Amino acid sequence: MLLYYRTVMLKHPYYTAVFATVYLLIFVLLIQLQVWANLVYLMFFLSPIIVLALAWSIIRHGSYSGKELTQNEHWGYQDKPYKKI
Repeated sequence: MLLYYRTVMLKHPYYTAVFATVYLLIFVLLIQLQVWANLVYLMFFLSPIIVLALAWSIIRHGSYSGKELTQNEHWGYQDKPYKKI
């Protein structure tokens, strides 16, 4: 399982984001149902690893599909001109 995660999921940010979302939903569900407290504690302590794996996957393998900024443009919203922000 770990080998699959390292070879496939980390190279595709979409899968890593889905995994992190499902992990969070299961974590919140277990908290609300108040069952398996030890599992909730374990998931809580493992959550930084999930977040770091998600961030690393997006930074390393993610792709930007928006327009590139020119020399005089500033970073910001793409749907509004800079003067209106």
